[in-house]
Amino acid sequence: MRAFLWTPQSGMQVLDPLPGGSISRAFGINDREDVVGTSGSFDGARAVLWSGKGKAQDLNMLSFAPVGTILAEAVGINARGQILVSTRSETDVHRLHEGFNRVVLLTPGEE
Repeated sequence: MRAFLWTPQSGMQVLDPLPGGSISRAFGINDREDVVGTSGSFDGARAVLWSGKGKAQDLNMLSFAPVGTILAEAVGINARGQILVSTRSETDVHRLHEGFNRVVLLTPGEE
């Protein structure tokens, strides 16, 4: 399963998964063509940002998640670059769709 970005200028462009991942899914886009979604494998997923049609960036590496929490799915991004993310507990043994326990708003430039 792969996410794509389509623009009139460039047509269809694949949004590659994170290194070591086998899937990518896109859930939101803003007017700068920054795309957010999830990437990973059947063992677990991470919230990602494809900024400016570039490579997937793990949002867990770009922000400070609450203790014991993994940023699993980025579901929306606005014009300011704020990203809405679903999380899961680090202790979730299923690592896919169970254990989501919070929604977090990430704001660029804030910790």
